[in-house]
Amino acid sequence: MGAGKILRRVLFVLLLGLALFTWLRPPPDDTDLEFESVSMVEAGSDYYLEGFRILQSDSLGQTEYTLEGELLSYDPARDVADLIAPDLTVTHPDGLVWQLTARHGEMPRDGRNITISDTVQLKRTLADGTKPSTMHTEAIQIDINAGRLNGDAPVTLQGPGWQVDAQGMTADTGQGALQLIGRTHGRYLTAPD
Repeated sequence: MGAGKILRRVLFVLLLGLALFTWLRPPPDDTDLEFESVSMVEAGSDYYLEGFRILQSDSLGQTEYTLEGELLSYDPARDVADLIAPDLTVTHPDGLVWQLTARHGEMPRDGRNITISDTVQLKRTLADGTKPSTMHTEAIQIDINAGRLNGDAPVTLQGPGWQVDAQGMTADTGQGALQLIGRTHGRYLTAPD
């Protein structure tokens, strides 16, 4: 057998193997393409980000706050970014952590005043690791630069063995202070220790 015939047979076998490999290989799974779930035309958006994370650091490089979420979609007509499932974590230098989560939010272009709404939860965790207090409400306005939170919707604040309901709230993350406003009613949920 000549060298040319052997070379042709080797090439034939390689091409046949490549054809079989291509034919037998499963098609790529493109069902995970979530970017098709949002229509920029329907939303009227210039752009959107899926799975976004925004960090703000102080002059020493320590993280002051983190804003994360499933989706950020900018609406140029309103000059506002709509947020889906926002999660804002504000960390105080002494270890106090404020974490706000909700189903929706809005953030203007400057990113200074954020409104979160629809099943808002605020957790305030002390540096000593004690069980956090948790607040539930329907909407909160956040001034990021001033570290201020405000809300007019009814509020329920819970801690270990107690619960307080009020008409609204204000908080200062820098001072670690939370103030309940209007029609405040408190009760013990279990006997105090």
